[in-house]
Amino acid sequence: MNAVDKRTRRLTMAFAGLALSCCVSFGLGATLFRGRQRHAVLVDPLDRRLEIPAPFFEGDGAFELVEVLDFECPYSAGAYKALRDACAGYGGRMRCALVPYPGRRREYAAVYTKGYLSARRQGRGSGFAEALFAQHLWRSRVPRQEGEGHAYAAAFLAADRAGLDLDRFEADIYCESVKELCDSALASVRSARLRAIPTVFVNGYRVEGALESAAYRMAIEKIASR
Repeated sequence: MNAVDKRTRRLTMAFAGLALSCCVSFGLGATLFRGRQRHAVLVDPLDRRLEIPAPFFEGDGAFELVEVLDFECPYSAGAYKALRDACAGYGGRMRCALVPYPGRRREYAAVYTKGYLSARRQGRGSGFAEALFAQHLWRSRVPRQEGEGHAYAAAFLAADRAGLDLDRFEADIYCESVKELCDSALASVRSARLRAIPTVFVNGYRVEGALESAAYRMAIEKIASR
């Protein structure tokens, strides 16, 4: 082997070693980051609990959980599923409410809230929420002036796919009493100085951000022990 071949071989081995070192370092860093994500769950106490109207709640347990999500947010879609996995073992001990709260377009914030509450009146709140998330609304690019009409169309499509009585759904979503309940729920969320979506409020404590189910479970257990 001549001098040129030896030099080429050394350079090749050196680059291979550097690449392996970078891969190991990156993998270790990612593992540590995921570890911090799993274990550094911040729980922030509120001055007072949210005052969400009773029709939003499901269950009658002493442990209260209010989730604030945005049907136009992919992180909220992940949080919705992760939170249900986290709460699966609590059974009848929980009293849960979901308040849809679009963060990007406040002018039609109540449309999804009214739609969800109207679906709950038919016992199909979860099916409606899943059907809305399945539309991947965060991918749509709708002009601001058409936002409300688009939101109503998405709500009616979700109601149809969830198997709701559409005549009853239409009557409820435009009903003044439903609007008043939704306005009250949204005002209560705003009063808590909402800083991020999704946010979960558990027994007067705030848990922000889209977390994995294990992190949500850890936060719930942490609050329950207080």
